[in-house]
Amino acid sequence: MAFQPKEPGFFTISDLQGALEYIEENLLEALTPGLIAARFFVSPSTLSSLFKLVCGMTVMEYIRNRRLTLAAAELSSSGAPVIELAYKYGYDTPEAFTKAFSRFHGFPPSFVRRGFPVSKVFLPLRVDVALEGGWACADLTKSSPTGQEQSSLSCYDTFIKDEGGRRMDSQNIYRIDLSRMQFQREWGILCSLAEDLIQSRIPFKVDGKTMIFAHGLEFPLEKICLTFQWDDEERVRRFFRYDSETRHTGGSFQYFDGQYRDMRVRCMFYDVRPGQDSEALLYRNTDSVQVGALLLPVQSLEFYYENAEKDTPFYSMVARRLGKPGNYRARNKRAWEYSAYEFWLKTSGQPAERAEKSLENPLGMLRKYAAYFDGYEGVRIANICGSCGKKAVALAILGAEVTVFDISEDNRRYALEVAAAAKVALDYQVCDVLDMDMEKYRESFDVVFMEGCVLHYFHDLDEFMGIMYALLKWGGKMICSDFHPFSKISDILELEQPSMSYFSMEVFEGEMAHARFYPDDVRSQMPKCLYRKYTISEIINAIVRCGFLLEKFDEHPAWTDDRLPGEFTAVAVKRLIGP
Repeated sequence: MAFQPKEPGFFTISDLQGALEYIEENLLEALTPGLIAARFFVSPSTLSSLFKLVCGMTVMEYIRNRRLTLAAAELSSSGAPVIELAYKYGYDTPEAFTKAFSRFHGFPPSFVRRGFPVSKVFLPLRVDVALEGGWACADLTKSSPTGQEQSSLSCYDTFIKDEGGRRMDSQNIYRIDLSRMQFQREWGILCSLAEDLIQSRIPFKVDGKTMIFAHGLEFPLEKICLTFQWDDEERVRRFFRYDSETRHTGGSFQYFDGQYRDMRVRCMFYDVRPGQDSEALLYRNTDSVQVGALLLPVQSLEFYYENAEKDTPFYSMVARRLGKPGNYRARNKRAWEYSAYEFWLKTSGQPAERAEKSLENPLGMLRKYAAYFDGYEGVRIANICGSCGKKAVALAILGAEVTVFDISEDNRRYALEVAAAAKVALDYQVCDVLDMDMEKYRESFDVVFMEGCVLHYFHDLDEFMGIMYALLKWGGKMICSDFHPFSKISDILELEQPSMSYFSMEVFEGEMAHARFYPDDVRSQMPKCLYRKYTISEIINAIVRCGFLLEKFDEHPAWTDDRLPGEFTAVAVKRLIGP
């Protein structure tokens, strides 16, 4: 690409189009913000800031979207092996490529080879600049006016037009099954209000925190938040029979609170200049939510994630839905490092005592899980979230080579002391499972084993199962045993966790597993964890999506009532993905 060298550090919106063309021409090369910025004589931070502002995503997100779009097209049209495509499109391993491909397209590369249609396409972006009139954008920047949730503010740059990105016929459409929703009254009011506004030909967008609810992430609604065009204020007033003064804020926005049936409705209007108030402006950063035959325009979850306050339950809910990393891992680590060693001493005894019990009956320590192992002598086992090492030490006594991955240093201390007393070797790695050293452990294990309250600590099952898959050798086995999803709707295991809709995707705050064994005064001071409970289908689909062959899914009775399911065990084998 030809361009004119300019003074270092000078970079305009016009230059951004040149950067986009450069990326497109070199898409299969090793691209980084630093390399691209150097090409245009600017700092990486300058390039990254302007790119994110105009394009709505980071440089690397854009490159990833384009590469995965091209990869899908090549999978459909050629017989190139998956491993070859993985390297071609910038991935170090087929597993990393499969994981990224599945997250982007919703299914693994092998599905494309079976004729599964690819509908998610990200086209090259093109930026055109046209500045019209004075003060065109003076009042259109992001702000945080009172009376309005920060999440509902849109980054309105009326003089920047971008083309490409998601093709319109494959934009984000969320489908809501009302029969699975918990808050039927709120859904009824929202849908009825939307139908009445559509019939009255008043354009609107579901906004504020209502946008989260409208995407199916339910919570009790105190009010419904909608955004309208500024020029429609009088029509909206008549619709809600509102004759009081509209409230203004320090920013370029005003609102009033109307009433619909028995629900308060916040009606919001953004200030724009004459000739600029349009439906295109109103519907920027919008998803479509389909409820039956009704199609609702709703502020996008991505916009909320980029603009809302962090460290809130709402933010965690949205981050989980989008598959974004959150702060839950750090919180869970703090909780599990709170007096854990003392707890194990109190409940499991001194390390020598625990070792003696394990030596007497190692198979008994494994309980029902023993039936899922084909053997132990010389078998390399990764014990995921192995806690105090109760199962890991028993496996080592039986002759296995065991590596424990766990987040707590206190757990490690107790487990290694038990292993030393039992005179067995135990490799114990303190790390976040999602951040382990894959260069060292990739395809290292014959068995990946986890049991007892593991999955709901991880808020992205696809990412978690992808790590499990990568740890195993070809033909290796995953044994995953956990609390049965029935515990979402009933505290049948007496874990003192909240009950919810079976289909809820809520992230909730709760105590760590052993908090209930402490006195109330200590218990109230203990750090909390953030949990996400899954349905059976979510668990099975995540296992299959990352490439596992699911061999069995057993359900076990609850220890409090053998008429009800309390636990499950999934057994899956790593098989080759590709043609």
